[in-house]
Amino acid sequence: MRRLAPVVVAAVAAALVLPVQAAIVLRWGEPYPALTQPVFRAPGPLDGEVLTTSKLEVVLRDAGGTEHPVELYDLLGTHAVSPVAVVSDLLLSDDAADDPAIRSWLRERVGALGLPVNGSTVETVWETEQRRIDDLDAPAQHDTLRRVTIELGSS
Repeated sequence: MRRLAPVVVAAVAAALVLPVQAAIVLRWGEPYPALTQPVFRAPGPLDGEVLTTSKLEVVLRDAGGTEHPVELYDLLGTHAVSPVAVVSDLLLSDDAADDPAIRSWLRERVGALGLPVNGSTVETVWETEQRRIDDLDAPAQHDTLRRVTIELGSS
């Protein structure tokens, strides 16, 4: 019983102090930093009433004009690198469409996915989507930030 005495005293003290703390916060507001810690608002996708997200799409258009959506992770394969780094450095770079090394890498990866290579193009589109949180069923507003088309050519 003696070993439980400090635990009982601490529980009774907490039961008495915590309601007093709650009453102080409700009556006079947050007495920073004495009793409670402030809520730190981190930047995020919600800005007021608008939710903004980014979306990256990769589409292969074959010689006949048929579009084949490509998942980014499938295109990258098992590379242990950040997809953002690959996309920004390769697929969305200013010289991506004219770089033979990028074209060769894309031809290899597209072929590995079993998609048609000869005469195809790979289009990478990075866009933002904005949606009001009070009306999520309404159409979202899309803004294209960057669009790069790379012709794979023929072998």
